Amino acid sequence: MTFLHAGLALAGLACVSIPIIIHLLMRRRRRPIMWGAMRFLLEAYQKHRRRLMLEKWLLLLARCLLIALVGLAIGRPLLGALGRGAGAGRTVYLLVDNGLTGAAVGDDGRAAIDRHKEAARAVLGALHGEAGGGMAGVIGEGDRVALVALGGPADGVVLPASADVAAVSSLVDSLQPTQSRTDLAGALALVSSTVESEQRQKGARRSPGSTFVVVLSDYLEGSAELGSALSKLPEGVQLLSSAPADAGSSNVAITGLEPTRAVLLTGADSVSRGPGQTGASMAGDILVMLRRSGPAVSRAAATTLQVAMRSGAQPPTGGAPRPGAAPPAIGRTVVRWSAGQETATAAVQVAELGPPGAGTRRELEGTEILEASLDGVVSTGGGDSIAADNVWRRPVEVRQTLRVGVVAPRSFGQRDRVDRLDAAEWVRLALRPGDESNIDVVEIEPASLDGARLAGLDAVVLPRPDLVPEPTWARLKLFLDGGGLIFVMPPAAVTVHLWPDAMTRELGLDWKLVREARVFETPEKIAPIPSAAPSADAAGNAESSDASGAANLFFHIRGELPDLTRPVGVWRMLSMEDDAGAAGAAGAGQRLLSLAGGATLLWAGTPGARGDQSAGAPPPPAPPPSPPLSGSPPAPAGKPGPAGAPAEQASSNTQSRGLVVYLATALDLSWTDLPAKPLMVPLMHEVILQGVGRAHGSWWAVAGTRPMAPGRSIELRALAVGAPNAMRPRRPASAEEPTPGEDDAAVIPVDDSGAAARPLRRAGLWRAVDERGVTRGIVAVNPDTRASKTEAQPRAIVEQWLVGAAPDGKVLWLGDDGAPRTPDTPGGSGAIAASAAAILARRGEQAPISFPMLVAALAIAVLELGLARWASHADVAENRSGIRRGLGAGAPAPGAAGEAA
Repeated sequence: MTFLHAGLALAGLACVSIPIIIHLLMRRRRRPIMWGAMRFLLEAYQKHRRRLMLEKWLLLLARCLLIALVGLAIGRPLLGALGRGAGAGRTVYLLVDNGLTGAAVGDDGRAAIDRHKEAARAVLGALHGEAGGGMAGVIGEGDRVALVALGGPADGVVLPASADVAAVSSLVDSLQPTQSRTDLAGALALVSSTVESEQRQKGARRSPGSTFVVVLSDYLEGSAELGSALSKLPEGVQLLSSAPADAGSSNVAITGLEPTRAVLLTGADSVSRGPGQTGASMAGDILVMLRRSGPAVSRAAATTLQVAMRSGAQPPTGGAPRPGAAPPAIGRTVVRWSAGQETATAAVQVAELGPPGAGTRRELEGTEILEASLDGVVSTGGGDSIAADNVWRRPVEVRQTLRVGVVAPRSFGQRDRVDRLDAAEWVRLALRPGDESNIDVVEIEPASLDGARLAGLDAVVLPRPDLVPEPTWARLKLFLDGGGLIFVMPPAAVTVHLWPDAMTRELGLDWKLVREARVFETPEKIAPIPSAAPSADAAGNAESSDASGAANLFFHIRGELPDLTRPVGVWRMLSMEDDAGAAGAAGAGQRLLSLAGGATLLWAGTPGARGDQSAGAPPPPAPPPSPPLSGSPPAPAGKPGPAGAPAEQASSNTQSRGLVVYLATALDLSWTDLPAKPLMVPLMHEVILQGVGRAHGSWWAVAGTRPMAPGRSIELRALAVGAPNAMRPRRPASAEEPTPGEDDAAVIPVDDSGAAARPLRRAGLWRAVDERGVTRGIVAVNPDTRASKTEAQPRAIVEQWLVGAAPDGKVLWLGDDGAPRTPDTPGGSGAIAASAAAILARRGEQAPISFPMLVAALAIAVLELGLARWASHADVAENRSGIRRGLGAGAPAPGAAGEAA
């Protein structure tokens, strides 16, 4: 048995000697004096000696036991759940903010997570009654501690609560900031379900004021979403919190990166650019979106930005990923902020890679790279409190050439006149006008189009879709779902078009084509296209938010597009049903070109687009009428992105695969003069080059979500640059065993839906492999930069938000001395420990003495009174007094004469 106050217990036991000493003193022998009646008294004493000794020892024992019980009651023995009653201890749930804002470093060089951990240790010390925040070795029986990390999604590190305070303290010390958002709502839901589950198991509620939820956070704009709803805690739970920061810190973050070329080609003519030129270029614009927050927004500043290429090559068989040197920069610019400016988009010019065999070009050609990563790195030289949001990675596919299949009957012989060329020949000439090209054209007979041929193609052009057998459309659907591009146009020799029925049904398109072509009396011209293109000032900031930016397939020819489309005329076209004119074509896609009358001429879209299905996330909403076509998700509502790119990236990339492009006119001079105009070659090249990149997609997500993996992947393996942190230290023995995959690991399984089996809370690169160990692609996990906003929020609004979770409608602030707090306020743990000790002692205080011992002492006291009265023989004296009163004053009592004698 142990005692809460061992000294008082020992003092009480020592007091047991008092009645014993009194008993020994009363037994001192005196000098006997013999007198006449002594003989009768001795005879009576000898006759009743055994009874008198029993009375004396029982009385002494009762008095000693009474004093011992009183001493033990004051000492408060720890008798366990049976002696104290179920639910008599205190339970403290520590909710520590280790989201992205936890990495914010103050002027004193300390990160916010370090202050939160110091405050957590102070609360643990206060639970032991130590206002100084020290850690005791033994926690009171019945008192327990739980630890929940708020880095989204909330992680119950120690849940349910444990009495092993040493292990909990070790886990507090090991907490590291994640790159995800703070998930306070999820943490409160975890705590609520845990408390309710314990109450159901025990069949009774814990005593009021014995359960505490302690939230340790600065409540900056990125760590507290005040518009979200919080789960209300069960009755009897008290909500405690650290005070919100009164001022934020300055920070600069990269919120997105968008290459204007979704597929980078390294073929022989990859350095050529512009309309009419064959091939793509590794060089071009890389659009990087930045945002700054905090006090520095009010001042002018400059940010150095560089773009680098990192190899994503597969390591040798059986070898572990090896950390490499920082990749060399391939582009650099300086972004100049004006006072009050919060967001900016920089267009970084990427340098040429040089001739074959030089520098990076040789490295790319010397390895089997499926994808590489573009790293955007911020260097501000000050005013950047969070370093974890200075990098944004986006996998891009690097290829030597693209393989395009033209499905049409093969023609033999040479054409003596250009007006006799068919659509397939126009397509082949436009895609490969010379011998040197990075687009390989493969001629395929419609009847021989099978899965084996489609497996080696990046895009399929169908100038004669009427000749495609109906079962072949199902194979084309599989090709589309695998990330392929299908370019369809109506045949010129068909009067009644029945082939669209099989196409729209098998490909899953939500639009239909009319049966007969529409004939115009006079040639229809292409609607004018604004010539203004997103330009960049001297600082590299994009000035225009025109929809013809990176989200459009014609980004690289946007400047020449108005002049190229002006001379083109259209005589016939096979329109879409319910074509809403200026409102665009039906279906979830984007109208790229339209006629002056409003009819859609060129349309592109992804049928059956699906989003990232995170754990417990609802199905994504239907795509908007005009989604971007560059592999990025639509910009969030109310936040249009500059230059067609989202200003604030969504929680995950839209992992839609495949792209269908429909040209509403046949490539025949009886339908249109497009094949003979300068627009033909750049149009075909941009649709194929940009469309293939859009169809393949880019596998990236933000921290805190379950990223999608390429098809047929069974697991994600961490690359060296994205290696997760080490395993957590041991958990308390009384805590539940961690579920598989709960700790950070270098290998994450992929479930049947194609998503990672668990959320990834930290940024990094992951290699998706199939059952044979072959790399299917590179998946990038980026910081959730919505959590990197470092502006402080008003305390009154934060309190109003937290009150929604408090069952009693009150929030008790820890260490609230009325002084202003900033994220870098030093110390503060002493004030937090003092206030926590006072709250825990007041709300969870126990009786000053042990109630069971006190009840036992009272029972012994009553027994002692009875024994004392019994041993005093007071009834004999009372009987004698009554006899005297009955005989009267003049009659002597019996024996009186003898006594008088």
